[in-house]
Amino acid sequence: MVKNCLYVIIFLIVNFYKLNSAKTENTILERKIPEIRIINGYTCSTNDYPFVVKIKLGYTAKKSVTSCGGTLIRPKWVLSAAHCFSSKDVPKGVDFWIEAGCDNLQSGQTVEVETFYIHLKYKESNAINDIAIVKLRDPIVHVDGIGYATLPRRNDSICSKAVVMGWGLTSNNLNPNQALSISLQCGSVEIIDKSKCLEISREISINFDFDKHSQICTFSRKQKAEARQGDSGGPLLCGDVQVGIVSFKTVIDPNNMDIESPVVYTRVQYFLDFINDTIENSGTMHSRSILMVFIIFLRLLHNISVCH
Repeated sequence: MVKNCLYVIIFLIVNFYKLNSAKTENTILERKIPEIRIINGYTCSTNDYPFVVKIKLGYTAKKSVTSCGGTLIRPKWVLSAAHCFSSKDVPKGVDFWIEAGCDNLQSGQTVEVETFYIHLKYKESNAINDIAIVKLRDPIVHVDGIGYATLPRRNDSICSKAVVMGWGLTSNNLNPNQALSISLQCGSVEIIDKSKCLEISREISINFDFDKHSQICTFSRKQKAEARQGDSGGPLLCGDVQVGIVSFKTVIDPNNMDIESPVVYTRVQYFLDFINDTIENSGTMHSRSILMVFIIFLRLLHNISVCH
């Protein structure tokens, strides 16, 4: 009887940890949203945008490769897109890393990711709530070339011309080995309203859900800059304020990479509470988890005595 009670204890504790992990790290989902890269942009520098970081995947920091972009908002916290962390394809043992202060692919300050928080209402089918808060194992040291992004205030208006940036491909060439950017790339884009965004999309036979409250839409004519694969999670700036997070291009046709279509961003302003609450409550959530396990353990010890 006692042996059976011990099995029950082990089962409940293991499943509690699984449930808690699913809540805090938000169970990884299969990635279906196309990634983004800067096309027809210009070379810029992390000296001008010291908060821009690379999100990398690898067994070690030195053997990691860039998968997305993000922005440093506090010494141990990075803002990015949910779909950058929602892939089941990440091999076992491979970790996420953050590299800050890098003007090329080789230099920078790299720190391992401790955990990440994907918005609980993130929908991979249409990228609604495509936002993630990333917690680093160690703080990024604040030195020249490394700083923090300025987030918008609740009542700030959105500009009509913005800047997007990242380290992705710089051309429509489908071979990333031939088009990978060594330096940070920037591009100017036009912000358009919901009606124009959907109108342009319908012209190329694309239908998608667009939430004007939580998303921003941009559009650039041929030969002008736009975000493409590789720069997902990076910032959209109005001046020096980050108003958006690169989410997805409404169509990416491998047979016609020059097709003109809108690019959608997560609107940072809409998620200020999510960002602040996640950062402020992260330690509290961990403490509560430990306390709950301890309480469950005490109750089960009591049940063992009853079983005995």
